[in-house]
Amino acid sequence: MRFDIINIKERIAIGEHLSPEERTFVLNCINEATAPAPTLHDPGNYIGRIEALWAFLSVDGGGEGICGAPIPGLGPVVPLVFSDIRRLDLLRKAARLVARESSKVVRLAKFTKREDVEVVAPV
Repeated sequence: MRFDIINIKERIAIGEHLSPEERTFVLNCINEATAPAPTLHDPGNYIGRIEALWAFLSVDGGGEGICGAPIPGLGPVVPLVFSDIRRLDLLRKAARLVARESSKVVRLAKFTKREDVEVVAPV
């Protein structure tokens, strides 16, 4: 069954059975549920074969974990893992923020032994 979303939203907007807060909530939910799916961002690869990964790791009594932080233009929380050394300075600033805000030691680790475990091909 196909619904006329605009008609439903108009009926909700002029209806008297919801408080203004409830009306706003329901309309926001409908907008979010019917929003178009984001498009794939694919600028193309430029590094060639990746032979090393760097990661900022937080350290505490439970061991180590990969740090994540907000990076303007990249996302709300981005794992601080990279294969392009040109990203080091950008992510180093985020790693310092993580260390300061969490009061944890943060290490930069380089991983160099590559093993291709699986290849996922387009269907």
